[in-house]
Order: sequence, then structure tokens, then C-alpha cells
Amino acid sequence: MHRVAISRTGLYIPPESISNQELVTAFNQFAEWDNHQHAAAIAAGTRHLGFLIPNACTPGFAPGPTMKFQ
Repeated sequence: MHRVAISRTGLYIPPESISNQELVTAFNQFAEWDNHQHAAAIAAGTRHLGFLIPNACTPGFAPGPTMKFQ
């Protein structure tokens, strides 16, 4: 049997990482583009995002009494 040991700790930042500000800027640019692409549906109230609709991203998922949320 092999013995496993954690020999290093710390935060690894890959060379292709981006800053939080770059992520926020990119997301905001996407959101503006997406809103422009779907302006008619947004105005009509028919545009819905999956993560805003309960169970859309996790169909069949039902939290039970043993689930813990942090």
C-alpha cells in the first residue's frame, strides 16, 4: 500500500489566470451584449436565465434534512 502525504500547501495561480477586475469587466461586457441581443424578450418579460429559475440547473435535486449549507 502506498502512503500519501501532502507535501506542499498554498495557493497555486496558473499563468493563464485573470484578476477579479478582469473577470468583472468581461462579465459586464457579456451581460450588456446578451441584454442587447435579447432586448425584445426582456421587455416582454419572457427572457429567463436558468440560474434564476428554481431547479432549472439541478432538475430532480431536493435538499433533504441531512444537507448542510455553509
